[in-house]
This record gives sequence, C-alpha cells and structure tokens, in this order.
Amino acid sequence: MNPETNTDLETIEIVETVESPTRRYVVQAAPWEARASQWIYHPSLLDTASKTLIWSPSSTLWSLDKATWESEQTVRLLLRKFPGNQHPASVEVRINCLSKNAVVNGQSCSLNELEHYLDAVIH
Repeated sequence: MNPETNTDLETIEIVETVESPTRRYVVQAAPWEARASQWIYHPSLLDTASKTLIWSPSSTLWSLDKATWESEQTVRLLLRKFPGNQHPASVEVRINCLSKNAVVNGQSCSLNELEHYLDAVIH
C-alpha cells in the first residue's frame, strides 16, 4: 500500500476520539502501521451535526500526537510527519472549526492551505 495515496482509511478502526465540549466537533485518529511497529495515527476533524469532514491532511504520513479543545470550536493539534526525521519533530496547529481557519507557527491560513503551511514548517 502506498502511504501517500492510501484510500482505505475508511476501513481502518478509529482508536482515538476527542470530542469538543458539546460534542459538536470531534477529532479522530485512524491508525495504520507504516513500518514494523511504527504506527501513524492519521487525524480527521469532523462536524457531527452536519456529518461533514472539516479537515484531514491529504498525506497519510501526518500523525496525531495530541488533541486538546481550547473552546467549543477551537482545537489544538500536535502533529508529526512520518518518518519523523524533520525539524522540528512536531508542529502545533490551532483550528477554528467555525471559521474554518488555522494558525501554524503564528501564520493564519485557510484549511485548504493548512497542509502546505505544515509542510513548510518542517525541514
């Protein structure tokens, strides 16, 4: 399976779910084994009311280390990209689910641009 083009994520069990305070939004992590005993927890951010995907990186090499809700609509994610030899090793992003904007390294961007910003932060 090519990890960059993995289209079978829907069939993988979700092992981590972090709900917003009122459960309107949820962060989910779907695990897959990238190498022997090296797991990636591919993140997805969902709106449970409309049953829509708000954001998920297109590259399945992004892994969720931690998700913390700062408010009902703002979540802080700590992400890293496999194989993990980049600097910095992880990137913190704040996503506003209502406005569909994010902040990475002090830079604001739309969710459509977010993965580009994440890739630009790591070397």
